Parts: sequence; C-alpha cells; structure tokens
Amino acid sequence: MSDGVGRVVTDRLVLRRIVPEDRLAIFQLDNDPEVMRFINGGLEVPMTFIDDNIMPLFLDDHGASPCFGFWAVLTRIEEEFCGWCCLRPHGALENPLEASVGYRFSKDSWGKGYATEASRALIELGFSEPRLKRIVATTYGENVTSIRVMEKLGFSFVRRFRVDLSDQQTALVDADDLWESDDVEYELLRD
Repeated sequence: MSDGVGRVVTDRLVLRRIVPEDRLAIFQLDNDPEVMRFINGGLEVPMTFIDDNIMPLFLDDHGASPCFGFWAVLTRIEEEFCGWCCLRPHGALENPLEASVGYRFSKDSWGKGYATEASRALIELGFSEPRLKRIVATTYGENVTSIRVMEKLGFSFVRRFRVDLSDQQTALVDADDLWESDDVEYELLRD
C-alpha cells in the first residue's frame, strides 16, 4: 500500500501529502456549492481564507504519527486531483488511541467509490499504528452519501450531536448553526 516515499497507492488512486501547489485545486473544491452543501452551506470561500487558514492546517504534519495529516487524492493513471482525505488525532486532548478520518471530493469524482477507496487506505495505514484503537468519522445527519461511505468502510453509528461550528477547521462558515438537524458520529474499532 505505502510505496515508501510518503505516498499510498491503491488500485485506482494515489494519496500523497498535501503540498503548497495544491492550493488552487483546494480553492476550486471549496468553492463548489454542491461539494460544500453539507459543510458550509455552499458559502463562497476567498483565496485569502485558503492561504491563511486551510493551507497551514493541511500542511501541518500533525506530529503524533506518520499516518496523520492531510492527503491529496489523485487518480492513479492521470494523476488528476480529485479531492483530499485526512487522518487526524481525535478529541481535544488528541488522544493517541483515537483518530478521525475525513474526506472531500470534487463532483467529477462522486459515485466512483474514490472516497471509500482513499479512506480505506488511510484507515489501514492508521491501524498499522500499534497504539491506535478507534477511528471516528462525522457528518451532517442528512448527508446520506457520506454516511453510506462510512457504512461501506465498516463504521457503526455512535451518536447524534450538535456541532460547534466555531471549532470548524477545514472550511469557512459564517453562522453558529447552519443546520436544523444534528451531526452524526460513526466509529470503527481496531478489533
């Protein structure tokens, strides 16, 4: 799976660390209202927000483990950017036993199984870390497509909760409460 040079290769995809040159692709992804519908309600995102907030987060190595961080997802043959996924320490205390997985893909990539394939690769990489015991994933409760990805990956429903949008790190939001419904959390245990 890992090719030894900081990339993860799957049947159809290559995952590599986000690099500064990805900023335009990330800007375009974050400015597609359909992609961002369940993330920030489709709000327009200025490039300054990408440069000042998103790219520093995405370029951080999240130090605790080589599996943690943000990964660009490219098609294996064309090496076309189709989105990103991440594995990060989970929780306010960054519990070394838990991580969270996340993903965002372009509309052109939807329905091809890329989110499942890329996330599965990161989950396998994450569970290669001996201390990691649990991986969580969250989404808006009405985002059935994202929930379907979680279920295909073997995640089980844990709880419904109200997200605090002031803590949002991977997207620009301009309201404290965009949604009428709750978010959902799913988990996958090493066992």
